[in-house]
Amino acid sequence: MDPATLFFITGLVASPIFVFLLWKISARTALIFLGADFLLGVWTAFFTIQNIGGGFGIGVFMIFFACFAMPFAALLLAILWIPFSRALDKRDPRRALFLIGGIVLVILQSAPIAGQGIIGGYCDAQIMRAGDPIVRAAQQYKQERGDYPRALHDLVQVARPSCFGSVGAPSDFAIERCADTVTILRTRSFDGARDLRYNFATGNWSGVSFLDGACNFLR
Repeated sequence: MDPATLFFITGLVASPIFVFLLWKISARTALIFLGADFLLGVWTAFFTIQNIGGGFGIGVFMIFFACFAMPFAALLLAILWIPFSRALDKRDPRRALFLIGGIVLVILQSAPIAGQGIIGGYCDAQIMRAGDPIVRAAQQYKQERGDYPRALHDLVQVARPSCFGSVGAPSDFAIERCADTVTILRTRSFDGARDLRYNFATGNWSGVSFLDGACNFLR
């Protein structure tokens, strides 16, 4: 089965399966299922960031799906709680497990978003950190010659780090003039979907969709 399809199906049926196991089988079986779904969530997070495809891959659709899967899972649990709670004694520990496990299942639907935000954020931070030597060299170049270099061949070359099998279009660091007074150091994000820019005028790193162009919305 296609990995993305597996995630989509699991997002729709994980909650009722968990409740069925907890209600009709055993708490231990339900916990095993919860652990398996957690591992699937971790795997999904990595699968998502490796399939962003520069902003047009299946990973992007998985992120959008997660935005709908989370409220759907929460609504489904709320509906299932009514017959579940009525069938059990108020002191039954499975009632608490239902709530804890249900919250975990809802959170796990955000795995693609977490993959992009946490893992992707880490990868982009590594890329920007790798550009710091270029920034320092460019600043020293300006102090010595009065202006920033127009190309990196005037400076020491720095290789971009490879992070979790980056999937976007390969991109090295480059110096770019956006205006007479604005010079940036530009490269692509780990997934190829955004331009990462260091603005020498403000000293800030920022990102923007590659569709907008590296010189727009500078900070």
